[in-house]
Order: sequence, then C-alpha cells, then structure tokens
Amino acid sequence: MIRLLLVFCFCFAVAGSAFAQLELPRHNAELGTELYYFKYREPSVMQETGTFWGINGAYTFRRGIMLRAEGRGAWGKVDYKNSGTLDNINDYAVELRGLGGYGFPVFSITVLTPYVGIGYRYLNDDTESIQTLSELIGKVSLP
Repeated sequence: MIRLLLVFCFCFAVAGSAFAQLELPRHNAELGTELYYFKYREPSVMQETGTFWGINGAYTFRRGIMLRAEGRGAWGKVDYKNSGTLDNINDYAVELRGLGGYGFPVFSITVLTPYVGIGYRYLNDDTESIQTLSELIGKVSLP
C-alpha cells in the first residue's frame, strides 16, 4: 500500500511539473462559486440532507515564504428526518483558514510548498427554531 502511494505521488509530481513554473507569482487571488449536496446521518437516530450553494476565495503571498488566507461561505435548506420530519430548514456554513509555508524547488521546474495552518469552521443548523415553531403551530387550535 505504501509503495502504491509513493508511486502515485511520484507520478503526480512528474505530471504536474510539466505545467508548473519555478517563478510563482508574488500575489495571487482566487474567487469562485460552489454547489454541493450535504448528507448527515446517525443510523437509527436521524438524517439531514440538503443542497448548499456559496462562494469561496483565497489570497496567496509568496516571497520566499508562502502566506495564504482562505474563506468560504455556503447557504442551503435541509430536510430533517427522525420519528418526524422537518423540511426547508435554513442552514449556513462559514470556514476561515490561514496557512504558512516555504517553497522548495523540485526537479528544477516545480515548487513543493509544505505548509501548516489553522482554521475555523462554523455550521448554523436552525433545526431548533423550526421545531419550536412547529410545536407552537401544533398547539394552536383553529375554530
């Protein structure tokens, strides 16, 4: 298994070297969109599913060292199922990350940059407020 992993890494480095440049840009900014399907499941207890859409971005500074800041935000509606169901629950996720490393030339045309970083991820799942609202509506009797 380790031999297969080493062969894969070597092939990836050699294949990527044809497209890489030794002189990387000093400043690099990225901005994009994302769309993904979310599924969280606790067997025999509950399940949440939904589609999220969002934006992501990153900024990289290189001058001997590499400093990078990344962020993303996504919003969506999820459906909750256990003994009952709740649909169209508003959820959102925010993720921030800071990275730092140093680039080493490899094969004279590729730069390998090992890095370390720290990040924060927050998911707001608004199931509780919808459940409270549905309980209130269930207790109201109409004439």
